[in-house]
Amino acid sequence: MNLSSAFFSIEQLVEYCYLIGMHVEARGLSELANCQDLFSTIENSYSEKEIFTSKSWEEYSNSMSFSEFPTGLMPAENYSYLSFLAFELPSNAKILEVGTLLGRSTLALCEGSLRNNAMITCIDAYMGFQQANTNVHTGQPLNREYNYWQTNVRAHSRRLNSIRGSATSALRELAMRGEKYDLIFLDASHSVETFLELSYISLLANEGCTFVADDIVNWSTDVNSDIMISA
Repeated sequence: MNLSSAFFSIEQLVEYCYLIGMHVEARGLSELANCQDLFSTIENSYSEKEIFTSKSWEEYSNSMSFSEFPTGLMPAENYSYLSFLAFELPSNAKILEVGTLLGRSTLALCEGSLRNNAMITCIDAYMGFQQANTNVHTGQPLNREYNYWQTNVRAHSRRLNSIRGSATSALRELAMRGEKYDLIFLDASHSVETFLELSYISLLANEGCTFVADDIVNWSTDVNSDIMISA
């Protein structure tokens, strides 16, 4: 592969490696290029920041009775974080969620965006992953996750568009249709296809779009909920 055809600078290559979870490689590249501060700069720019400073959000969240959820796949602080980002969107905004599993993040986006009536497109193969299958669905059919997702988010079905299938295929189709989104949440498998997902996502982002990815910072094969954000 000719890296010059894919990246315009060493900064872009290091940032890409960081985004797909190759933190050791990203740090090594920045040191190799004699840009020791580059990795720290990128790391800091993608770290979750305390942004809950809106008085209207405080009033809104205090008045809301957020949905109870039976599984603990997303900590309460991350749920609030996603809800806040959806809350801050303009009226009739569009949200894209790549990777839903059982719907906790979907609910966060739905409940945060009640006041602005955002439409939310969700993409998932709905085939679960090891921990979910072991702890929740042992021996159950693979489409059981989709049934759970539908049940958990049905109160918001009017504003939801569900796409079942490969993220890369779905993202490509949305890009070909010229779709644009104001908030994009990526929580896919972090596999070799990540670079394609990011490429298509760049085509789907409105000007000023907020991009959030889960399980990127300190990512491992075990489930965690570290969030990074880029505006």
